[in-house]
Amino acid sequence: MPLASATAAIAPAACTAELLAVPEGYRDTQVDGGDTSGRYLTGTAQRDGSSVPVVWDNGIVMPLSLPATSLAPIANEHGVFAGSHQFAGSNQGTAWVYRNGKFTTLPQPPGGVFYRPVAINNKGQIVGAGPGPTKGQTGQPPLIWGASNTIEAVADRSFMVRGIDDDGTVIGQENFREYPGDLHGLIWRPGKTVTDLPAPPGVGKAAGLSIRDGWVGGAIAHRTPNEAPLKPLIFHLGTGQSIPLPPEVVSVEDVNRRGWAAVNLTGASAGSTKAGLLAEGTLLRLPELAATGPRDSVSVRSISDDGRVISGVIDYNTDVPQTQSVRWLCR
Repeated sequence: MPLASATAAIAPAACTAELLAVPEGYRDTQVDGGDTSGRYLTGTAQRDGSSVPVVWDNGIVMPLSLPATSLAPIANEHGVFAGSHQFAGSNQGTAWVYRNGKFTTLPQPPGGVFYRPVAINNKGQIVGAGPGPTKGQTGQPPLIWGASNTIEAVADRSFMVRGIDDDGTVIGQENFREYPGDLHGLIWRPGKTVTDLPAPPGVGKAAGLSIRDGWVGGAIAHRTPNEAPLKPLIFHLGTGQSIPLPPEVVSVEDVNRRGWAAVNLTGASAGSTKAGLLAEGTLLRLPELAATGPRDSVSVRSISDDGRVISGVIDYNTDVPQTQSVRWLCR
């Protein structure tokens, strides 16, 4: 059982689905994540090949004057948002944070390398990522902007950031591997060097995709190039405890502080997925909305700490690809 079972947590038994609001004048939305409380969800809205960043507050689009060319922002439970936008035709841009009701530009390190926010914790620490590796070159090591908006730490090696815990622990994976699925998970603890991500006994190598209070959701690395598909994994960094996963779970997208997870399940056709919640050892299939078109896939993005709010995306198999963002309210 998950460690948090000692708190007598009761897993949700039923959920309802609702579409997230679409900004006026836009057609599609793509939710990318959310804060740990479930109040704030973040993503983008699209029309005619262009997109704008969106923050939903309890399902309603917030009237924030986000830079129009920003990527999807990130959020914590205190209403701190961060993001970036790049200048047209350039690998340079501006990283910003919305904190205490105002926008501030985040400083960049010396050398002219542009860093963008990719993860944030509830203490207000923001992980920034520089350019990834190119042929013959290594990528830039990630950095951390502190709650005072200044650079407080830079990693000692390059890796692809996946998340930051409230204690400042950052997880990710090495950018270059020999073949897809040869995952090499890494961990960067406060004041420490970057090291291999610990994995449960018998697992070998694993990569973490999300982290919350020591719980890691990720995937087990392939041992040979011909293995497929990747095997999902949930485990606790402190104890190495793993959560058993039903065979229909194909990926773990997000974990909460109880070790519960928003998971993707095997879909009706090859490559498609359905949405699920795994809590206290029980798999709950999340309901779908009434059909508005030929669906191709439904996938999850985030889960709140209480397991009562889960976000996701519906992909429609139409001549013009369409996506809609959904949240499930569970009880």
